[in-house]
Amino acid sequence: MSNEDKTWYKGRDVHAWSGTMKQLVVEKYSLLPSATTALRSKFDDTAAEINAKFPHLASVVAKIKLRSACVDNDIGGLYGAGLLVLVWQRVRSINEPETYKHFEDTMMDIGQTCLQGDTHRLFATYIALLE
Repeated sequence: MSNEDKTWYKGRDVHAWSGTMKQLVVEKYSLLPSATTALRSKFDDTAAEINAKFPHLASVVAKIKLRSACVDNDIGGLYGAGLLVLVWQRVRSINEPETYKHFEDTMMDIGQTCLQGDTHRLFATYIALLE
């Protein structure tokens, strides 16, 4: 999948995709809500790793931390902080320059969005990295 395909949401109203994403959570990723809840406890370690690799993303990571107790019920009850942990684990396991670049682009885009925008982008990135 090209980097362009992985950032299909750029410049679009992600709120319009809520129904599609919620359906994906219910049908294909039903364990994600409980996983994102559990993984919030690993957020600080993940944040430190991300900030060490991408210091310029520290404010975006801090924004996600501020919202760590917020759940996005529009897409099945996912926590952005837990999603960030999952996405970062996947990025590290792939360990390719293109994947790190895609992660960086996603995070830069998150820096300009609302809670739903954050979780939608992280969820879209998580799916793209699995495919």
